[in-house]
Amino acid sequence: MASKMDTGIFVGISLGNTNSMVALCGDDGKTHVIANEEGDRAIPSVLSFDKDEVFHGTEARKRLISSPESTFAGFVDSYFLGDGTTERIVGDRKVTVEELMRHHLLKLKECAENYTGVAAHGAVVSVPSGASKSKQEEFVVLVKECGFSVVQLVNEAACCLTAYEPSEGRGNDDGFDAVLDFSGSKFSISLFKSSKGLHGLVDSASNEAVSGSKLDLILRNYLVGLFKKEHKVDIPHGKALSRLQQEAEAARITLSSSTKATVSIDSLFNNCDLHTTVTKLRVDMLFRSFYRELGDFITTFLTDQGLDISDIRNVALCGGVANTPKITALVQSILSGSTILSPAESYDRSAFTMEACARGAALQGSLLANLPTDDLSNYLDTALHFSVPVKDIYLILSDETLPVFLYGATSAPETDVTRDITIENPAFDFRIVEGHWVSIAALDEGDDEDSEEGDDGNVGPKRVFKEDTILLKGRGQTTSKSLHIKVFCHPELSVEFHAEGQVLLSRTVL
Repeated sequence: MASKMDTGIFVGISLGNTNSMVALCGDDGKTHVIANEEGDRAIPSVLSFDKDEVFHGTEARKRLISSPESTFAGFVDSYFLGDGTTERIVGDRKVTVEELMRHHLLKLKECAENYTGVAAHGAVVSVPSGASKSKQEEFVVLVKECGFSVVQLVNEAACCLTAYEPSEGRGNDDGFDAVLDFSGSKFSISLFKSSKGLHGLVDSASNEAVSGSKLDLILRNYLVGLFKKEHKVDIPHGKALSRLQQEAEAARITLSSSTKATVSIDSLFNNCDLHTTVTKLRVDMLFRSFYRELGDFITTFLTDQGLDISDIRNVALCGGVANTPKITALVQSILSGSTILSPAESYDRSAFTMEACARGAALQGSLLANLPTDDLSNYLDTALHFSVPVKDIYLILSDETLPVFLYGATSAPETDVTRDITIENPAFDFRIVEGHWVSIAALDEGDDEDSEEGDDGNVGPKRVFKEDTILLKGRGQTTSKSLHIKVFCHPELSVEFHAEGQVLLSRTVL
């Protein structure tokens, strides 16, 4: 059922700061998120230590209340986005964030192997947009030390977008796509410029103030107020508040699919109980300022990119908090002209948003698993070390600048780019360049470059094309009036010119 290599299976791993997941792609092309031995598909990214015993997942999460000093949560973001030196003394030993990540990865690998009965030797792992190149390279070493012989890292937002593509049948249209990730620790929005199956990551931003945990905190504080009103006593910091936080999270999740949720805690504090029912209407009122801040953040991010809201073609929602009906309605209201992507009918939509990143990683893993073993290292080296252009790459054919072939900062290219061109002369010159368009007003006075149409084909405000770096240049000749041009992204960036079904020439660009 799983994606197989000669030496074992290839798994997709989503490393979330709140929960992590492991997925496999079957022979039918469908992805499957697998459960651990406790039956959890969403495995809490939590570890707890007790003498020589290490607790993981749900069992460790329970110990956040009973043993907070030896229990660790939130270490994934600390590893990728922090300084990497987070540590704590537990008993007579020091626990570092690297050790936490190693334990976590080994448990996720074990989960896949217990399910399939086959060794997991390959992994596609999602990483946040803010992870530095040096941190990613360090992480690849760590993953290999955990027993994965083949490792590819993919931007987590790109994984989410990939997960939706098979059901949508997209890949050849050009436009902007947005990925909105509503996780427990933060909200992230990523903007992709997509063309011919390639997704270029334009920019991304995160905001911890509009996360799932912030919603839980708002609801928890409301419950604290109810408790104080009934029993005339306040709840101090400690286990009681931690219990109430977990109950608030459970109630919020229940309200994603129900109109009310029951909160029932015996002897919460000072031998006093809390028994109440929270309605969806009440919670929506409590969350009003949160929704307003979330909407402002999305709108500001997109306008800062110089885009109109109507420029967004597709929107992919991911993260467990995305199942909150009010949030879905808010996104639909803000991006009313966009298509909110849906998974295939065979998938549970409410679960898919939480599982999208892992499913996308599994799909990428299935592609790598089908490659010849001898070629695999070339593809992985490209994915890990490919010098992605900062600027867009253009093809200039006989001094005519064609539309963008490869967008700058392209993330995890999936397919090759093709284009059909009509030519006037049998002999043609070509250049592959990094470049950009500049308005006439932005040029220095005295610059005598000729103005041209923009890359969108419209004259509008006159612009000129500026070549920043020539990557490749050459000359070709054909008796045909038409050329079929292919740009390949793996295992290296290269270009081919075809005429009448024959390859005229093939050159490596980078």
